[in-house]
Amino acid sequence: MQLLKDLLKIQSPSGNELKMRDFLIDYFQKHENLFKTKPVLHYGAEFQNCLAVSFGVPRVAIFAHIDTVAYMTRYKKELIEIGSPTAKNGDILVGKEFGDEFEKLIEVKFIKQKKEDEAAYSYEYDRILHRGTELCYKPNFKEKDGVIQSPYLDNRIGIYCALKAAETLENGMLVFTCWEEHQGGSAAHMARFVHDEFGIKKALISDVTWISDGINLGDGTVISLRDDAIPRRDYVLEIIQIAKKYNLPYQLEVEDSGGSDGNEIQNVPYSIDWCFVGIPCDKMHSSKEKILKSDLETTILLYEKLMQEI
Repeated sequence: MQLLKDLLKIQSPSGNELKMRDFLIDYFQKHENLFKTKPVLHYGAEFQNCLAVSFGVPRVAIFAHIDTVAYMTRYKKELIEIGSPTAKNGDILVGKEFGDEFEKLIEVKFIKQKKEDEAAYSYEYDRILHRGTELCYKPNFKEKDGVIQSPYLDNRIGIYCALKAAETLENGMLVFTCWEEHQGGSAAHMARFVHDEFGIKKALISDVTWISDGINLGDGTVISLRDDAIPRRDYVLEIIQIAKKYNLPYQLEVEDSGGSDGNEIQNVPYSIDWCFVGIPCDKMHSSKEKILKSDLETTILLYEKLMQEI
């Protein structure tokens, strides 16, 4: 689990994902021997903060977003949201002050509104921080009795699944996207790249999803029939049949809201099939996100089979 712990330590709120992108570039370059097929990296100005990694002759792409929710300092001691974080009073937020990114991490205490004339969210610190300072949950990884708890399992778990599944890949593509938590924007561009450059017409979305009255921790991988967008049914059925073939536990999600990179892929002018295949998560966007290790292991196995057979 050391790789997951390393991923969880890296701050990459929406719009400022370069640290995570650079970590991944370094990881592929230093650990090339872990992969059955040599990874080829695609990045640069035209990709902004995104990264694509191809193996062999890819037919299918795994999309995993590398940004997270967070807060940003406004004026006085006001905080505004990046994405939709759900911090509680007293949660510790950390970050490097805007304009002083080479300084040590600053820790502040999160405060929700107490009076009507106060800002909705603010922080406790001995002075006002520079405007635009990004503040993320302080890392706090815990693993006990098969339960993993940490801030930012969304979407470090999705990245981790993609990296582990890629170790056995002969042909495939990993696509690490940005801005998913805050209005999106990059998945569509990356979908165009994989379609035009590699002819890829199938995508899998590696992410986490909320537990609900129909989605539970411990019941296996979540395969989504729909959220705000609806994937093509024949493609979803193909994925389900592979899960059944290998007796891998799964649960079907049906929601009328929410979404992922799949929403953007559906809206590009290309015939690219997509489906969310991910892990159920409790207390999403909080400092205490929680998953079960059994769901993680099942999902990695399913991704390995899907990348071989669809």
